[in-house]
Amino acid sequence: MLVIPTLFAGFGVIGGLWASDFDYLTVMNQFIIRPLVFFGAVFYPLDALSGIWRQVTLLNPMVYMVNGVRYGVIPQTTDVAPSVSLAVLSGLTVAVVAVDIALVKRGYGLVD
Repeated sequence: MLVIPTLFAGFGVIGGLWASDFDYLTVMNQFIIRPLVFFGAVFYPLDALSGIWRQVTLLNPMVYMVNGVRYGVIPQTTDVAPSVSLAVLSGLTVAVVAVDIALVKRGYGLVD
């Protein structure tokens, strides 16, 4: 439960550095986060998908977040192994935090 908030915080830092005004953050929410949530197996099990669509859905990091939270609330209810979800989310979190650090060191978005 610590990996998911850290990942979202990392994405928030990237969004904050990129945004020149509040409208940019709204774009990020409307066109990136919301579609990922809707196609992240929140409202349907992965078993409902077949073939290529299941594989495409597994590219969505939201699937692993939903799966991890679902497993934490209802044990033995999982579409992806919890260890795989933790590994994918941990790796993505490390990558996003590394990008945050690199952007801040470069001064991207900090100076007008």
